Amino acid sequence: MKSRRNSALEEASVDMSPMIDMTFLLLIFFIVNMNFTKETGIEVKRPTAATSEAKTGDVIMVGISSAGTIHMNGKRIDLSNVRPTVSQARNKTPKAALVVVADEAVRTGLLTRVIDECKLAGAEDISIATGNGNL
Repeated sequence: MKSRRNSALEEASVDMSPMIDMTFLLLIFFIVNMNFTKETGIEVKRPTAATSEAKTGDVIMVGISSAGTIHMNGKRIDLSNVRPTVSQARNKTPKAALVVVADEAVRTGLLTRVIDECKLAGAEDISIATGNGNL
């Protein structure tokens, strides 16, 4: 005769499938809701400003290095190509803000020409990236 106690111990087990499913659902949730930082692809020392604010939402980034080279989407572009490149980016995301990430050593004339080309491409919400700090 089999003992009731032994058969009860042999049948007791925990099904881990629901826990594994929940773990994968949480992993997918966090991956989907993760914020990715956009970078220009160049190293710049941004000027500081006491009134810096972070931009949220879609952003088009244009970078200007200390040597005066212009970069967008990780590629080097000429000043003459800023307008068509920004225009193409605006066609993909029309409501995106445009942020110019310029090194603090960039000449004002070049920065002004880049911003002017961006305006001629139809960009309206243009900002210059700064670091946090006191003036």
